[in-house]
Amino acid sequence: MSKRSEKMVGLIEEVEQLGATQLAQATMAPDDAADFIAQIEKVGSKLGILYATCCTPTREPIYAAMFKSLSKIHLRLLRLQHGR
Repeated sequence: MSKRSEKMVGLIEEVEQLGATQLAQATMAPDDAADFIAQIEKVGSKLGILYATCCTPTREPIYAAMFKSLSKIHLRLLRLQHGR
């Protein structure tokens, strides 16, 4: 694949950081989840813009995997926030 754009590289780094932070969820209080959810939403928004403006058959699986990862993290946070 050709060189990734700066926006994509930055977004990948954000997703990786959120994934690493997810490991702290075991000690995260339900009230802390709201801030983390807001971060997930911002990353998802940026990802959506990149996906809508530059999607090729080669890149589609990358976007799909990133959306799937964000969705999993988001669902876990919602469960934590609501005590499930």
